Amino acid sequence: MNTLTKYAFFTMDIESFYDTSCVRKRNPKRIGNNCYDGVENYLNILDKYNIKSTLFTVDSSLDDNVDTLKNAIENGHKVSLHGYLHDSILNIDNEEFEDKLVKAKNRFKDILNIDVEGFRAPMFKINNYKLNIIKKHFKYDSSALYNTNKLDELKSYKELNDNIYTDNLFYEIPPTSFKGSNIGGGAFMRLTPWVIMKHKIMKYLKNHNSYVFYIHPFELSKSKKPNIKIFNPLDIIYLKANFKSYPKKIEWLINYLKDNRFEFITIEDYIKKATA
Repeated sequence: MNTLTKYAFFTMDIESFYDTSCVRKRNPKRIGNNCYDGVENYLNILDKYNIKSTLFTVDSSLDDNVDTLKNAIENGHKVSLHGYLHDSILNIDNEEFEDKLVKAKNRFKDILNIDVEGFRAPMFKINNYKLNIIKKHFKYDSSALYNTNKLDELKSYKELNDNIYTDNLFYEIPPTSFKGSNIGGGAFMRLTPWVIMKHKIMKYLKNHNSYVFYIHPFELSKSKKPNIKIFNPLDIIYLKANFKSYPKKIEWLINYLKDNRFEFITIEDYIKKATA
């Protein structure tokens, strides 16, 4: 593989609206719309540009999205795991974590007929112990947002492209951060004043050769969201602000990456190239 090639990875964390931390605290009964229509809306944007994505799916969201995921796989997208439940994996012991990891991986195999190759920890919370368990069952992890320099396990890894690390046949490919700032999507791209976010992205891409984007279904959902009047003001901003403009931001990002000659590729296909 030519490490000078510039790569762009588009991903989605498929989870319920009720898996959002502030929603779980205020509405534990999970009554209302899950906002899964955002998955289709995301894929429609990518289809317009013939871009394939990796869809990190929580096991608890699998059953509600089977048809969508099967169609996505047929169209060249990849599906990986985003946890058994959308809980911090740091709150369970290593044995239970591994048991649930294997159980979820087997369910994806049974239902979608795929061998899941990657994992992204809910809320990007991970430590060295959990990473070593992930290495036993997957080809890559995509959890080390902000944690790349904190995980002792990664200090011995070789950096292939910017923010892409490998240890023989295992890879760490987290969403993109730049000087301690998340510029890889999610709420950060949606809520940060766009002129500031654009400047950061453009500055980063000028001198770097990889970019990893991520987003959640509820951020592209057009359906009515559950009642959020019970939330505090900051939570309401997080759950309500700048949804209409997000698709345009994604399309600007795609076109800017294209103009700067980034190759769009799934994480799985990148690893296949790297190991060829």
